[in-house]
Amino acid sequence: MIWSFFACAQTHRAVKVIEQPMTGSWGDQGDGTFRNPVLNSNYPDSDVEKFGDKWYMISSKGRYMKGMTILESDDLVNWSIVGGIVDSVDWYDEGEENGEGVWAGDLVYHEGQWYCYFIDISKGLFVSTIDDIRGSWSKPMLIMERKGMTDPAVYFDADSKKGYLVCNYEIVGIGDKRIYYNKLFELSWDGLQVVDQGRDIYVESGAEAAKIYKIDGYFYLFFSEWTTNHLGRKDDRRQIVLRSRNITGPYEKKVLLERDPVTGRSSSQGALVQAPNGSWWYFHQLIQQRNTHEGRPQCLIPVTWQDGWHL
Repeated sequence: MIWSFFACAQTHRAVKVIEQPMTGSWGDQGDGTFRNPVLNSNYPDSDVEKFGDKWYMISSKGRYMKGMTILESDDLVNWSIVGGIVDSVDWYDEGEENGEGVWAGDLVYHEGQWYCYFIDISKGLFVSTIDDIRGSWSKPMLIMERKGMTDPAVYFDADSKKGYLVCNYEIVGIGDKRIYYNKLFELSWDGLQVVDQGRDIYVESGAEAAKIYKIDGYFYLFFSEWTTNHLGRKDDRRQIVLRSRNITGPYEKKVLLERDPVTGRSSSQGALVQAPNGSWWYFHQLIQQRNTHEGRPQCLIPVTWQDGWHL
């Protein structure tokens, strides 16, 4: 089964109803349901993590500060801004050309501490840490210096006591296509060092924005993947998932979301979450394929499972 934008436009039963909901044409409808987008504004490159009875979301801001906005929610529908992670882009030497700022990141809670991994594509992979997510984050530390990287995803495997990083490491132009080399690296258990040279884990045209999950013994790797039309132009930023018992593969692949032909919007790049009632949801951004100024609003859609695949 493949979800399209119409799955985002439907009214869904809310994950949790707050006592005094905000109502409107989008978001919380005030009757236990919600309509997408739940965040009808520009919140690109989201990642969502649950902690206690709250959900926390990050969104990249490029050169705008505070970099990497933090939002908080009780129900995945109603969100409020509670902070930011990066105060300034100050990791360039005097006279060095300023870079691109804070791009897509990954939010992780590990061993009693929060980690936020993000990339400045002109510099490399950074990490900031904090004990209390509402406090002042540590100064970003460069842990992999490389120009052109994007979209880190980090997972700490409690079974093997190993940390893993997947990121778009290199883009190579071949004919009309641009091939994205997504590599798997091992991280130190404290999350502050990349300990190997990495290995290619998924090499495909336009594949980026990785997320890593381990559920019932399977590793799931999410990627947003650009497809191209007969002219070699970007056509759809679809959402795919790979599945394997071993993080190094081999992987099976499924397409989960594709562009809606009527609205011209694609649904991809987000986070898989599970609500307290056991239901599964996918929180993701919309990509406008045509010339609009709507940014990347955020949608929440239900997820069903069949034979170990989320559909």
